[in-house]
Amino acid sequence: MNPMRSVLGSISRLVLIAAVAAVAGGAWAQPGPLSFSVTTRGGVKTARVQPVDRNGVLYVPLGALVSQVGGGYKMTPDRVQIDLAEKSAWLRSNNTQVSASLGIFVLGAPVVQSGNDVLIAASDVAVFFEKAFRLAANQQAPAAPAAHPPAPPVQPLEPEPQALEPLGTEPPDEAPVKSLEPLVKQVAVETLPAPVEGPTAPAPEVTAPPGGAPDAAENAPVPAGKVPGEALTARPEAREAPVVERPVDRPVAVVIIDPGHGGNDAGCQGPAGVTEAAVVFAVAEKLQQALEQGSPLKTVLTRDKERSVPRTERVFVANGRKGDLLISLHTGAALSAGQQGCRLFVCGPAGSFAGAPFAERSRQIAAVVAAGIAEATGRGSGGIYQLGCHVVQEAAMPGLMIELGMLTNPEEEQLLASEDYQAKLAGGIAAGIKKYMEVIQP
Repeated sequence: MNPMRSVLGSISRLVLIAAVAAVAGGAWAQPGPLSFSVTTRGGVKTARVQPVDRNGVLYVPLGALVSQVGGGYKMTPDRVQIDLAEKSAWLRSNNTQVSASLGIFVLGAPVVQSGNDVLIAASDVAVFFEKAFRLAANQQAPAAPAAHPPAPPVQPLEPEPQALEPLGTEPPDEAPVKSLEPLVKQVAVETLPAPVEGPTAPAPEVTAPPGGAPDAAENAPVPAGKVPGEALTARPEAREAPVVERPVDRPVAVVIIDPGHGGNDAGCQGPAGVTEAAVVFAVAEKLQQALEQGSPLKTVLTRDKERSVPRTERVFVANGRKGDLLISLHTGAALSAGQQGCRLFVCGPAGSFAGAPFAERSRQIAAVVAAGIAEATGRGSGGIYQLGCHVVQEAAMPGLMIELGMLTNPEEEQLLASEDYQAKLAGGIAAGIKKYMEVIQP
């Protein structure tokens, strides 16, 4: 026998044994799926997801986790939205900040995009569910690891090397995580700190919203505005009205009513086809009538029924007509059909924008308007929040953005389409404004 061939055969067999042991040991050490239990109104739900190691941090797919506990998940090029328990949260890839309906908070590790999902550190899951949705989430203890398989017995060395089959080293493919598409056009409302409890509540810290104001930029032709008995002249889109220095505590005499969207921009749409633009304009007309009835108030509409108006032009109308109060009307949309309620938004006091000096008055007016809506409709308020809305920020006056309800909720869609309910909303807003004028304003 050739001594050299015998030595080569021995070496080959040892290499084979070492390779098999290494592959078996590595596969056995691969982390298995992690299980999380989430306590919801419907009981405790369990999600089972496959972890991924990223630079020594164990991550799990957030969309897959939320979907398994009954939540909604939507991925866009610049952020991901999570809807659960009638609340929403927004996250950005490579960022630790989370903007949620209940407030703004920071995770311990940045979220990471992975295909059609984002990964969240397993250690951040409990914090995320608690702060974003007020839900308790716990990672379940993993099952006891199985014992290592016995090492294959070492066979006697053969004098001749054996033909070896190549060992498969490719990891198993992970099941793709599917993104849940929204049923309707989503109007994103982001950067929502905790609700304001009343007109004297301390102002929350302002954080710039990652996605901007919920009203989209619109490039349709500029319409004529509407003043009782007088039409406004259409102006170029890029033109800005000069801001005239006026006292911050001036009384309310002119109310600017801003019905969002319009024209070729219908805004969001409910399951039965009710559009945001139609609802808010109907409420705007009723609000105009309610405010002028029995009071010296003058009102201005930023658009007519058939046209959309760019945000810059809405601000032009508000400032150019020397408004004393801006009411911007919208409806909301959510991935969760159960989410409902009327919410009010004000800008914060920090920043150089025109509305900043009026932040405290905006909060005072929002409190009485929210109470007026609740009393008129018999439905509780969804809260008052701080939001960076362009129209409210750039108007040199106190300003509110009011989400009249959620069109994605079938019950509220039906209500919002009703003229009787529209009149109640308008009456509640008008009652709050008049109460502020009579009782609170200087």
